Amino acid sequence: MKKTKLYMDTVVEIEVISSKNREEIEKKINRAFTAFQKVEQVCRLPVRVN
Repeated sequence: MKKTKLYMDTVVEIEVISSKNREEIEKKINRAFTAFQKVEQVCRLPVRVN
């Protein structure tokens, strides 16, 4: 199974080769994409300089 998404103007592709069922693999891939999404959100926060 292979999925591709765009984060921070970068193409992120995850490919999993496994004998596990598709649903389990998809959950793991989505979890990984969630991590990329969180990094993207943090990087877009405004920077405060005191």
